[in-house]
Amino acid sequence: MWEALFGKLRENSPLAVMVIGLFLLIVGAAGGWPKPQLQIHEPSWRIALAAMGVITIGLGALMLLRDKSEESNLNVKKYGFTIAYPKANNAVGNDFDVGGNYVSRPPGSIVIRALDLSPSSARCWPKNQVVEFDELAKTWSARLTGVRFVHGVNRIIVVAVTGRRGQILCDYYGEVADEISQLRKNYKDPSISLPGIPFPHPDLVECDRVTVRGA
Repeated sequence: MWEALFGKLRENSPLAVMVIGLFLLIVGAAGGWPKPQLQIHEPSWRIALAAMGVITIGLGALMLLRDKSEESNLNVKKYGFTIAYPKANNAVGNDFDVGGNYVSRPPGSIVIRALDLSPSSARCWPKNQVVEFDELAKTWSARLTGVRFVHGVNRIIVVAVTGRRGQILCDYYGEVADEISQLRKNYKDPSISLPGIPFPHPDLVECDRVTVRGA
């Protein structure tokens, strides 16, 4: 039971913060905790702990509301992003254009990304491309570079919405990828590579996909 509870708390940071706040509030209000035995007799300390508990619970609640708000913004249906080109099974090179249509442009806190996905490993490689929007035509486009077709295996191109955490993940991944690329050049070893991110991923929400093959 305790392992399951701690597992849930590790997965949900706002809930963990609220539980810590509740513990502080109870200790402050009751003047202690039965097991392990903890006694606090000084009234000022009890008041301080109770106040800290209330503040911590409030902080956890704000974190939870922020996460719920981000989840709402990651609702892909209201944005309606689709891929119009390349078409399914089109032959493409390592660098190519991808684009399509959309219904509603996301707010500034949400970023649209094109992902290079391996159908065999179910891992994706975020690309540091700039997605351009045509507000009048309701179209989007981007230039993908460095897509690697290994042993003739097809690739899947995914257009996804990313929230704050997904952006941090992709940005950091991009920095590491640049370092790996430099190591590949320094050692003249093309086999040096960077593992992809497991997909699907809660912070990279898929809108549409298309399978392409190497030219």
